[in-house]
Amino acid sequence: MVMNEKEIASRWMYKENWNFAQVPPAGDFVAYGKALLSCANGDGTISQAERDWVIGYGAAYGAPSSVLEMLHSYAGGEDVVAVLDAAPAVKMSKRNIILDAIRTCAADGELHPGEMKAIRKMAHVVGVDDWATEQLLHLYLEEQALKAKRIALIFPDGKPY
Repeated sequence: MVMNEKEIASRWMYKENWNFAQVPPAGDFVAYGKALLSCANGDGTISQAERDWVIGYGAAYGAPSSVLEMLHSYAGGEDVVAVLDAAPAVKMSKRNIILDAIRTCAADGELHPGEMKAIRKMAHVVGVDDWATEQLLHLYLEEQALKAKRIALIFPDGKPY
C-alpha cells in the first residue's frame, strides 16, 4: 500500500507524539475539533487565531478535508457532553483534549476567564479534576516559555522566515 504525504505525516505525528499505532477515524476528529472550538467560544467569540489553530492542528494530524471544511464554519454552540459522547475514544484522551483546549483558547494571545470556565466544564465531563486541569495550564505556560527560549537560542540573529 502506497501512502500519500498527508497519510505519512499524520502517522508520523501520532507515532512520534503519542506512540499511537494508527490515525483516529474521521468521527474522532469531528468531536475533537468541535470540543476545542466550543471551549474557544467560552468568551462568546471564536477568534480567527483560535479557529486557525484548531484547523491547522487537525490538518497536521491528518483530519480529513471534509472535517477541516466543517470546522471553518462551526459556531461552537453544541453541548460538549453530546459532542464527546459521539466519540468515546476522545474521552480516553481526556487530559490531552484539556491541554489542547488551553492551547486553542490561548492562540489569540488571551486565555479569557469564560474560556477557562468552558475548559473546566469539559474537564469535569471527561473526568479530569481541577488539580490536573491546573497542572495542564501550568504545563502549557512552561511549554510556551521553553518554546520562546528554544527559538531565541536557535535564531539569535532573528528568524529567517
